[in-house]
Parts: sequence; structure tokens; C-alpha cells
Amino acid sequence: MFHISKLQFEIELLDDSAPRGYWGSRLRGGFGDGLRSLLCPKSLATKGETEPKTGQQHANDCECEFQKIFKPTQKTLNLTLAGSPMGGSSNLPPPFVIDPPVFTGYPAKGARIIFGFVAIGPMCDFIEECVKAFREFGRLGIERDEGRIRSHFVLTDVRDQLNYGRSVYLDGKVGAIRRQDVGETVRDLRADPAATELSVWFRTNVQIIDKEAKSRNPVDRLKDFDGFWSFASQVAHRTACLWQVYGDDWHGQARYGEEKNFLGRASREIATIEKRLQKKELWGHSNEREVDKGLHGFVGTMKFAGDFSPFVHLLAIGEIVHIGSETPSGLGQYSFLLQNVG
Repeated sequence: MFHISKLQFEIELLDDSAPRGYWGSRLRGGFGDGLRSLLCPKSLATKGETEPKTGQQHANDCECEFQKIFKPTQKTLNLTLAGSPMGGSSNLPPPFVIDPPVFTGYPAKGARIIFGFVAIGPMCDFIEECVKAFREFGRLGIERDEGRIRSHFVLTDVRDQLNYGRSVYLDGKVGAIRRQDVGETVRDLRADPAATELSVWFRTNVQIIDKEAKSRNPVDRLKDFDGFWSFASQVAHRTACLWQVYGDDWHGQARYGEEKNFLGRASREIATIEKRLQKKELWGHSNEREVDKGLHGFVGTMKFAGDFSPFVHLLAIGEIVHIGSETPSGLGQYSFLLQNVG
């Protein structure tokens, strides 16, 4: 399929100005500012500056490495994709995902905060730059109150989640990071033949926009899942998009259509026994456009009953790469549990 590296970052806050609330979009924006300063020769950032440069100060026609891996298009990657799922799309899925931190209290000075980062495909070649970008982000600070206040932090640890969670960060330098095919990562997972029930927790907003909705209310324009079929099809679509763009062995539209139809038939045999989903309004900020950005979606739980053996690997990949829109900002994170309740 496609390669990934899976990291866990730990930072320590240096003051009491850290913002509350959702950090996914803040981490994505700060990471982008730091990465741009490292990879774009046209960046206006210079050594000793205290303010990051915004996306509007980065030329849209720039062909730098930052442009290719942070907001890729078929043009910047020199790709010509044919057929579903990405053949007709200009913009491509960014090759990284953030697992945002979960706060149990107020983020105060001295607090150590952990978040996850998954590099996909070409981003795996820039792990050292990714670490440096988060370190630079800490120097510049996390925005609070539209940038008037910034909370600073230091990067204290980086762990390789594909290598038993070992620390790979020492004296400001990062060691070798394991890179692995995502299929290999989940290969050893097996569905217990006795497992008859699947529980799914949607931990961060899942954003799936209904383009046919007429309401101007952004929350009213969201879709949620009405059954296992709609959930599994989203996971399959997300995985296929990444595979077609970043994989070395994409099997083509015909085979994709066959597997999609097979999974569709199998998923319709699975019953929904519980649905507790809630639409949730959430706002982030786009550093690139310097405007607030809607991260609305739904969270909650669902339970299903049936034969899940055709889906266990697919669901495990979805746990890693998330589903829906805005996955680089941490949306679409879920976890699942298979169990025998008989």
C-alpha cells in the first residue's frame, strides 16, 4: 500500500499562557510555519525572528519541497492520476496526520503534553525536518487570542511508535525512525472468529460535508453514519485515496471497484445495534488564509453485530490515518474494539 512512520511527541510548556480547547489545528498550523521556514527557499523567515510567516507570504506558484508535502496537488507532485478515487481531483490528501492531545486539566507552565504524528509516503523522507519544525514551533509559540499572546514550549522527547515506542531524541538530534508499509503494520491483527460485536469510538470530530444540503448552518450540512456500510465505505475511501497517491502498487480502478463492491455487500450484512452520535461545532484558525476555519463534525459511539473478518485490517488502517476531512488537523480519529458478547 503506502509507507508510514508513526511518532509520539512530548513537549513541556514554558509559561501559563497556553490556550485551552482543541489543539489539532494549532499544531498543524505551527508545524506548517516551522516546516515552511526549513523547506521553502522563498520563505521570508530569517534567523532570530520572533513571528512566523503566514501562508499568504508563501508564493502560490512556489515549487519548493514544502509545497509538495504540506499541500500537494497533482501538478506539484507531477502526477497524472486516472480513475477513482482521486483521478479527477487537483488537490491531494496531505501526507501526514496529527493525533491531538487530550487535556484533563488546564495546560499550565511545566505541563508535559503528548500528541501523535503519522508521516505518510513522501513525508517519511522529511522526519528530521518534521522534528526541527516542531522545535521551531515551540520557539515561536502557540497562538492564543488571535496571536496577541503566544505560549512557548520545548520539545522534550520523540518516540518511534513502530519500534516499541523507543525514544529517538537526544540532545536536540533525532535518530533513525522506522518506516513501514501500513499493510505490514496491521498484518498480524486477526479477527477473533468468536467476536460478534464491534464498538467504535469517534474521538475527534468526523467531518463529512453533505454537498447537497441547502442549509447555511455549517453544522446542519454535516453527514453522520446511519450504519456500518456508511462507516466502512468512508474508511475504504480514505485508504484508497492515500494508496492511489502515495502507494507503489496501486492496483487500478477496475480492481478498486471490485473490492469496493465486495466490501459494500459484506458491510450491508452487519447490523447496527447502537448509535450515539452528536454533531459538534468547533472552530480552528487557518494560518495560510488568516481566517477562522470550521472544524465541525460529529463524535460519539456506535455498536455493530456481524462478521467483521473482512474488515479488521481496513479498520486498523483507518485508526492510523483517520477518516473524513481535515485529518491533518486531527479530525476523524477513532478507535474500535472487537469482542464476543455471547
